[in-house]
Amino acid sequence: MRDKPSSPSEQNGITHETLRLITFTKLLVPAPSNTILAAFNSPSSVIYHLSAIQMSTTMRGWQFQASSKPFVESLSISPSGIPIPSIKDDEVLVESYATGLNAIDYKILELGLITRLVFPSLTPGLDIHGRVAKIGSKVSKFREGDIVFGGIAPGSKHGALAEYLPVSQDTLAKAPEGLKRDDFVAIASVGMTVLAGLQPHAKPGNKVFINGGSGGTGVAAVQIAKILGYDVTASCSTANVDLVKSLGADTVLDYKSAPIVDQLKDSGAMFDLILDNVGEPANLYRVSSHFLRPEGKFYQVGLGMNLSAGLQFFRNKLAGLLNWGKREYVFITGKSETAVYEQLGAWMADGKLRAVIDSTWEFEDVPKAYERLKTGRAKGKVVVHVKDDISWSIASLMWKCGISRKEGQGRPERPADCGMTSGLAVQKVRKPSEIHDRQTFNMRSLVRSIEPLSASLSPLKHAKLTRAFNAIPPPTWTRSFHASANLRIVDLAYKLHDDSGKAKGDPIVIIHGLFGTKRNNQSVGNAFARILKRPVYAIDTRNHGESPHDKVHTYTALAEDVEAFLKKHELKNATLIGHSMGAKTVMTMALRNPDCCANIIPVDNAPVDAALSSDFPKYAEGMQHVEKSQPKSQKEADKLMEPYAKDLPVRQFLLANLVRSEPGQPLKFRIPVSILTKALNNMADFPFTNPDEASFSKRALFIRGTKSHYVSDETLPIIGRFFPRFELVDVEAGHWVISEKPEEFINAVVEFLQEKE
Repeated sequence: MRDKPSSPSEQNGITHETLRLITFTKLLVPAPSNTILAAFNSPSSVIYHLSAIQMSTTMRGWQFQASSKPFVESLSISPSGIPIPSIKDDEVLVESYATGLNAIDYKILELGLITRLVFPSLTPGLDIHGRVAKIGSKVSKFREGDIVFGGIAPGSKHGALAEYLPVSQDTLAKAPEGLKRDDFVAIASVGMTVLAGLQPHAKPGNKVFINGGSGGTGVAAVQIAKILGYDVTASCSTANVDLVKSLGADTVLDYKSAPIVDQLKDSGAMFDLILDNVGEPANLYRVSSHFLRPEGKFYQVGLGMNLSAGLQFFRNKLAGLLNWGKREYVFITGKSETAVYEQLGAWMADGKLRAVIDSTWEFEDVPKAYERLKTGRAKGKVVVHVKDDISWSIASLMWKCGISRKEGQGRPERPADCGMTSGLAVQKVRKPSEIHDRQTFNMRSLVRSIEPLSASLSPLKHAKLTRAFNAIPPPTWTRSFHASANLRIVDLAYKLHDDSGKAKGDPIVIIHGLFGTKRNNQSVGNAFARILKRPVYAIDTRNHGESPHDKVHTYTALAEDVEAFLKKHELKNATLIGHSMGAKTVMTMALRNPDCCANIIPVDNAPVDAALSSDFPKYAEGMQHVEKSQPKSQKEADKLMEPYAKDLPVRQFLLANLVRSEPGQPLKFRIPVSILTKALNNMADFPFTNPDEASFSKRALFIRGTKSHYVSDETLPIIGRFFPRFELVDVEAGHWVISEKPEEFINAVVEFLQEKE
């Protein structure tokens, strides 16, 4: 039996009773305004948000001080804090939640004497995601409380590696709902840069070569090029070939297998555009006339910042000007403006553009994060979390106490849901129909960020807040931070596999993947029932198969549906098996409530935030196209789907969801394609981030396809922390392990379940 875990507050040396003593004479998240509370009705931000309470004059922030030392050794945080910057009339003060690191951060600042003269002191961080804390007198695009993202120019004095920074309103956009902060800062600056190079020359069928397709810039470039209709060839190392293919690249060149220049020449391809993200090989531009059309352009995005790289740039630039290189050479930086970020945000919201995160780091670990970036081996973006948005919890308590936005206005409009869950586990609302279930926070950062409030409240209102806080019951930590609220439980359809009708063993529950149904697991379900003499329940999750539809499609919602299913059918000591989406569902269940099952078997997915294969957005787009075309036959539907899914087995899998309501009527998908398309970002997410707060001490078998990227070797330590008794079985297959190698899958499961504890 798993011991009852200590609460996260207790793990940090803070008891619940101690927190009670920190009444709301001290409050969370300082912000710059005299207004106590502000309500925001925009669906793109938290509906109810604490904006203002006696702001401090200093903040935490990383600063670079020019010296002869390397960049990382020149970074420091002042113990006494640094002044919060003022803003101009057309600027907003952004409370920074996260930023993405860029190579140009340190390359510019390692230029020796030039650095000391031009940039004696600054705060790095070009990518921005955060909350508008204050606006200038001429700002018209934003209000205090808006959640925004965007970027600033390299070398700016105030960057996002500080709690607050001033930003021009013209370089920000409102953050679309339903996305994580990591998504925005992984895309903002790199997306802006590559879009400037790709968009002017975009024509269907134009060919682009992207040199360096797996780094922070490259992963954005590959996806944006495909969105714009390019035929994409990209280079990367052997280890990253599958990743770059998954992003949509039509051709991937492994630079470790042969020199890139030789591969480009041998291919016979003539490109309309070259986007060089790395600056290597050094002769790429000089020989580009062999594979770049005469009217084509060579765009330099990435380049080393040393004497050799500088000479290379000037040689290339001079050759371009004098036509020695025979092709135009341009160093591209892009233009940071609202319209660009709005376009990037729209693509992200539609699931067309996905963030690829190499790693995430806490604010205190910025030097380590830069060290990771400087290795040159990052797959995607290196992200730093600056500050958590936890102030919404205070807004809900204030509403309960009747404290108005401004003195004399009475009780404000109630937020869509201001209920508190377990202790301080707060639900962050994005819109009335959806609870965002990922919001958690660390007690150390919570206590570190509290500020005095007593001067802002009358004694009566202070007393009301104190009573409200004291009324919060001690937390029930067995479900960690993820107790939900207002989720509608869906009654799941299922198929019982029990050949003998007399199976007496513990039940097995099988959960399909995205776009799947219980029918996908019919053969393996029958096999398990026959071999193990155990009843096997294959279920349809919400928005799939014969189960009801609901607009909320998150892992918490999926987990609660299955938990309710287990309870309804009195299924105890169950083995939970899940593939892909189903794998994350069973992992979520195990971490939420370890007593709900005896063991779990996740198939080809890991307990991490990871971008879905770019195939899934294509599938969704294809299914929408099929449905709009109203096909009369499966053959017609298959032809419509073929451009979006080249493999026949995949098309058959997807088109198995087509049904005909009446004879003679067009075929339609039984699944709500629009809901699932919008939920693709949720399916890339994982509700738990900290193994210290939740773990599953029972047995777990992870089965992965060796040709799939979903369970990489890098994820195994994380799996081990969440599931310390996990076992791993590799199957020589892609992501569709169960259908590709059913015998190997069945044998692995049977062997695992027949082993004695």
